[in-house]
Amino acid sequence: EYKLAKKEKAFLNEALMNRTVGKKDSKNDAGKIPPKFLGQDLNVFTKWVQSQLVYPPNALSTGQVGKVKMMFTVLETGELGDPLIIESSGVPALDVEVFRVVCQSPDWTPATLDGNPRRVTYTFPIMFGFR
Repeated sequence: EYKLAKKEKAFLNEALMNRTVGKKDSKNDAGKIPPKFLGQDLNVFTKWVQSQLVYPPNALSTGQVGKVKMMFTVLETGELGDPLIIESSGVPALDVEVFRVVCQSPDWTPATLDGNPRRVTYTFPIMFGFR
C-alpha cells in the first residue's frame, strides 16, 4: 500500500481547506456560452493537463497505471473550485499528481448565461499509462 509523503499530505490538506464551496450550477439554457480554457475548449485543457503531469517516480518504476476521474467547477470568476477526486486510480501517487495539476490550472473565461457569468461543473478523466 502506498503511503502519502509528508508534502503530499500537506498539499492535499491545503487544497481541501482552500476549495470553494458554492451554489449549484445553472441549468443548460439556450443563451449559455460554455467556459473557455485559454480562449478555447475543454480539449485544450486536456492537452494542458497532460503537458503538466509528472509521472510519480515510484509509480513509474513499478509500472503502475490507472485512470483518475476529477470533478471541478469553473466559477463565475473563472477560477477553478470544488476540486474532488470522484474515482481513484487505486494508486495514491497518481491521484495526488492529478489533483496537484488540476488545482494549478490558470483561470478560465467563465461560462455565461444571457451575458451573466455562471458556474459550470466538469467531470474530467485523466489516464496514466505507457505508450
